[in-house]
Amino acid sequence: SMCEWFARPLRRAAAAFGRQIRPAWRPALRPLATAVVLGSLVWASWAQINFVISDEFFAGTGGIPGGREAGEWVREHVPTGARLVAIGPSMANIIQFYGHRRAYGISVSSNPLHRNPVYEAVVNPDKRIRDGDLHYFVYDVFSEARTRHFSESLMRYVRRYNGRVVHTESVPVATPDGATVMKPIIIIYEVRP
Repeated sequence: SMCEWFARPLRRAAAAFGRQIRPAWRPALRPLATAVVLGSLVWASWAQINFVISDEFFAGTGGIPGGREAGEWVREHVPTGARLVAIGPSMANIIQFYGHRRAYGISVSSNPLHRNPVYEAVVNPDKRIRDGDLHYFVYDVFSEARTRHFSESLMRYVRRYNGRVVHTESVPVATPDGATVMKPIIIIYEVRP
C-alpha cells in the first residue's frame, strides 16, 4: 500500500538512529521527541487558526470590526424582506443576526454534499437579481483575504448590475509615515436589475 511505501524508509531511519543512542538515554528521549512533534503540530495549527486577515486585523480577536455596525445599518436602512449576499457565510451570518434581513454567502456550495447544511446556497444569482429577489451585496476585507475567487465573483455581480455604494464601515489605520487614514473594511452595494 501507499502508506507502507512511505512508512518503510521512516522505520529504517528510526531504527538506525535508535541504535546510535545509548540504551539508557532512549527512555528520556521519547518524551522530548513527543514534545517536539506536538509543539510543531500546535504551532502549525495555531498559525492556521490565527492567520492575519490584512495588515491590521487578526481573526479571532473579538469579532469582525464593523460587523455589528454594518448589521445595525442594514436593520435601520434596508427594507424589510430585502435579501443580501455576502462573500462568505460568516459575514452573511453577522448581517443576518444584527440586520434582521436574510443574507447568503456566495461561497456556499450549491451541492448539498459539499456544504454545511445550515447554510443555503445562492442558486443562479443573475436570475434572482433580475427577478428582484436579491437587492444588496456585501463586500468585506476579511472574507476577501480568505477567498479571492469568491470576492471577485461577488464584485462581478456588483459591476454587472450597476451596484452603488449605500454604506461603508471603515476603521482608522496608521500609514507608514505616521498619518491616520480611514480604511474601508465593509462595503454594502445596492444592485438593480
